[in-house]
Amino acid sequence: MQKRTKHTPAPEPEAITPTPAPKPKTEPAEVPDWVNDTPRDIDYDLQMYEAHEGEMEHIALTRGEYIQIKAHLAAMRGYAQKAA
Repeated sequence: MQKRTKHTPAPEPEAITPTPAPKPKTEPAEVPDWVNDTPRDIDYDLQMYEAHEGEMEHIALTRGEYIQIKAHLAAMRGYAQKAA
């Protein structure tokens, strides 16, 4: 055991971290087909329409971009995705 002297600092107290509250259990949302199914060999687009004016914005996407956008949207909506 080391003898404490005037020049030996006391050990730092251990940090106390609060235990996170348990998350409430909720029923998983029913997952729509679009979350886990992406057809191949088609065009992928993101479009925005105005109710009376028709198409206002059109963005062509690669399949990879489309899948990433779908994954982000599914996560925002709380849908669980199948593991790849």
